[in-house]
Amino acid sequence: PLARQNPSPELLAEHAAWAEELYGKVERAVEAVHARGVVISDLHMSNVMVDEESSRIALLDFEAASPVADRRRQIVANPAFVAPPDRRGTDIDRYALACLRLALYLPLTTLFGIDRTKAAGLARDI
Repeated sequence: PLARQNPSPELLAEHAAWAEELYGKVERAVEAVHARGVVISDLHMSNVMVDEESSRIALLDFEAASPVADRRRQIVANPAFVAPPDRRGTDIDRYALACLRLALYLPLTTLFGIDRTKAAGLARDI
């Protein structure tokens, strides 16, 4: 529905239900990774695989991962999901989760690299 000029309320509601279900699965998966003592550090839409038939998800691409205890800064990231420089450890992944939630409704998170204040405006729009 995001590419349609005037999507119906039903189509928007269906998309919102799908987006929240998907987001919840990704959030739980990230929490499970954190519980194992790992920060993903490069979480973004292209690193989440979704099986269309079963709706199961898989997180991919852990080359930038680090131990939670190290509280490292982000080194590698998709430009649309780069955490602010003051974020460390699991806060990096939490920032990426917030970007993912926004991107599921308005895939414009690349704007954050130009102007971080765009995040608040996009959040209000959804």
